[in-house]
Amino acid sequence: MKLTVMLCLARSSRKPLLAPAKPVDPSSLFGRNFRILYKANPGYYILNRDQYMWINSTGENSKHYRYVTDIKIVRGLAGEGTISFERSTNYGVYVHSLIYYGKVWQCMLNRIYDGSSWLREDASWIPRQGLADPYGLSFESFKHSGYFMRPEDFKLKISPFKDTHSYRNEATWYPLPVSKVLSESADNDETLIANHLANGKEIPIAKELDHIPVKDK
Repeated sequence: MKLTVMLCLARSSRKPLLAPAKPVDPSSLFGRNFRILYKANPGYYILNRDQYMWINSTGENSKHYRYVTDIKIVRGLAGEGTISFERSTNYGVYVHSLIYYGKVWQCMLNRIYDGSSWLREDASWIPRQGLADPYGLSFESFKHSGYFMRPEDFKLKISPFKDTHSYRNEATWYPLPVSKVLSESADNDETLIANHLANGKEIPIAKELDHIPVKDK
């Protein structure tokens, strides 16, 4: 009896987790191409290697690198309030999360057809104000509530929300608009942004997200 009372008191005295940031209206992002910059490690972007999704740095400074980091944000396959990430050069191929038999697997690219309801949900994300920076975005899995896009050993995965500085930082991203013409100046702009991040300065291009109206959940 005494042990039960002590356990109840311990549970009630736990500090509640802070809720994740509010969802945002993603309509201003639809139909546009982005390179998605990782806040926790400036200079690293989301990219695909064959079917799998990773993060890697601009050390691979080439047209091929810019090609594999070019991602189009479209209306979410799961419906209103969601987004999906489409491979910009492969219509109908989307980034999706995967939890199979309780194990979280690496995010992948797959062609998704109208009848693939489970894949449509896996390939849909709820955009929120960045967990570590309101000028960034965090992407919550539509299918797995409370799980956010976040890398692990450079592999892009989803993981359950934790109210820690490192988790919030690692689950925050900056979608940077891609120029229609691949030029050296685009690389210079992104180097400048990475330097701003590394020095804790304001990010000019990320301020574009400032006008996105916040939705109450």
